[in-house]
Amino acid sequence: MKDHFELLNVSNILDSEEKYRCLCNIFKSDCFTLADMYGNNVNNEMGYTTESFRKLMNHTCIIGVLEKIEYKYCLSNLSIEFYNDKMSFKSYILRIIGQNENLKNNVNIILNLLSLFNGELSKKTVYAIFSYVYKNRLDDSSIASVGRNLRSVFTLMELADLISKSRSSIKLRRYPHVSLEPMSEVFDSDIISINDLKTYMSEYFTTEVSIMILKCLSTFEVKNYIWTKSSLFKDIGEIENFYGEYVMTLIVKRGD
Repeated sequence: MKDHFELLNVSNILDSEEKYRCLCNIFKSDCFTLADMYGNNVNNEMGYTTESFRKLMNHTCIIGVLEKIEYKYCLSNLSIEFYNDKMSFKSYILRIIGQNENLKNNVNIILNLLSLFNGELSKKTVYAIFSYVYKNRLDDSSIASVGRNLRSVFTLMELADLISKSRSSIKLRRYPHVSLEPMSEVFDSDIISINDLKTYMSEYFTTEVSIMILKCLSTFEVKNYIWTKSSLFKDIGEIENFYGEYVMTLIVKRGD
């Protein structure tokens, strides 16, 4: 299960439908080397430095937008279908996500966590979860690295109309068919035992991963939740946050 949190190094990808269509119109059925594209001033036309454009080409290859044959880049078969108007842009992005196992795993994890936590999570919390579960690290360097690549995942999800983004959080645009249902539909009360929540999460995640996720959530996700804590371990299924406190209960905050 931990390997499902592995992120692709794809921090430089396109971030709008307009740019995807522009790229497809540049390539059409042709193939180009980087030198060809630099010579034709393609990177400047798209607003990229030569180094950023090189990373863009490589990262779009990783997610399946382009293919690299020897030293030449060309559109993937999927991108050719999109260029020929065989599918909508949203369907195209969903197929990009679906054809890559890493991306699909990442997106499913994020959707399940958003679904469970009533449709909204802070970006910082999600960065921490992926860094801690996959790397067992929470230092600034690891979270910054994870954040760069997760922001690209968020962008793909937004382009596919799965989420919306603000400066500090991500929100579900619609509740997809996922394994974990919203807490409000699973539990009868806004006061939820951490042990019960951990047990429910373990239907999708392993118990170990569920505990690691809850450690991150109970430390960083405080805008919409109150985590009741004790300085003493009572052996009633509580989990320890990163401040050394034992979290026993989650209380969902409600607006006035």
